Amino acid sequence: MIRGRRGSQNLKNQMTKCEECNENYYIENNEWCKSCNSKHLQNDFEKLTANNEVKKFFQKIQNEVDSPYIVLEWISYNELKIKNKIGEGGFGIVYFAIWNNGPIINLNYPENENLLYEIEQYTKLKDNTFFVRCFGISQNPETKAYIMVMEYIPYGSLDKYDITNMIWKDRIKALLDISNGLEQLHECNLTHQDFHSGNLLFSIQKNLLITNLSLCEAVNEKSNVKYGVVPYMAPELLFDKKTYTAKADIYSFGMIMYFIATGNQPFANYDDYYSLAKEVKYNNFRPKIKDLEIPESYIKLIKKCWASNPDDRPIINDIKEEIRLYYQHPKLYGIEKAEQYLKANEIQKYPQIFYRSKIFNSKETIKNDYSLELKGVQSWSNYDLDKL
Repeated sequence: MIRGRRGSQNLKNQMTKCEECNENYYIENNEWCKSCNSKHLQNDFEKLTANNEVKKFFQKIQNEVDSPYIVLEWISYNELKIKNKIGEGGFGIVYFAIWNNGPIINLNYPENENLLYEIEQYTKLKDNTFFVRCFGISQNPETKAYIMVMEYIPYGSLDKYDITNMIWKDRIKALLDISNGLEQLHECNLTHQDFHSGNLLFSIQKNLLITNLSLCEAVNEKSNVKYGVVPYMAPELLFDKKTYTAKADIYSFGMIMYFIATGNQPFANYDDYYSLAKEVKYNNFRPKIKDLEIPESYIKLIKKCWASNPDDRPIINDIKEEIRLYYQHPKLYGIEKAEQYLKANEIQKYPQIFYRSKIFNSKETIKNDYSLELKGVQSWSNYDLDKL
């Protein structure tokens, strides 16, 4: 079976010989012989203690395996050594754990109705180097709750990081990571539907990875229930039964751009989200942007993403290419000038908050009760990986 951390891309398309069956196979990010792994997966399937729905799901996924990134394992609960709770979101609780003979991991206790659905979304992203990896499923023998076994991401989420510690070049690099992941999602004809700074995690290589695909659905999939974080939700989703499209993800991407540029959550000083939603929907209300702090080209791109008409927003492919130009030509696109301003001036900050996704109910007043002020913000130096 496959064990270990995220692999290196430079091994792709090289041949090697399998020590078990003596056949040649391509190395694809990990040493992975499809034929042998299929046999191992079948052996694991015979040992499954899960219910029929989970068994059928595993069998379906195993038949479709063609990449090491989508290999899923049934992991015995006895192999997991749970350390401590490290997070809680709108759809589950996350624990830090050690997997015996495996990598350091996160354990996600999601709502059971979302478990298989979310895992299936991860398997659709075959080369998912821009997403947090899902290794498999386990089950607590006492509570019978199913558990998603996920890649451990030591540096936490973007919303808990003090952006003012990042130079502009690193901010642009972060946006490149996010745009690469979102492009891959949209190319698979999927939309994220809960895209905000809390669902972006810094990997050990300090790349930003996308997580939480529990709401992810096919483009134009109809749904009357709206989940999310109101400050990141596109105006067409507020109060109307509009279908969620890829362009709604683009609006959220614009809010992420704002957060990365300013270090402040969008609408951080508002606590009545029902009134805020009306302003965003009917009065085209958007966060204020200070021109001196942010490059002009960057501001123009944010405003394109924030367009009230979804058709006026750019597609993620074009956004990614423009951000790539920022990274390659920082002087030409005003990135160097913004860096100089950042060094010479103190940027205004609001109290740092993070969000949990909730159902947006247009009939009730939504208070900011799921936004919590952090007692402290995090930086790279807060973590000692040798102690994990």
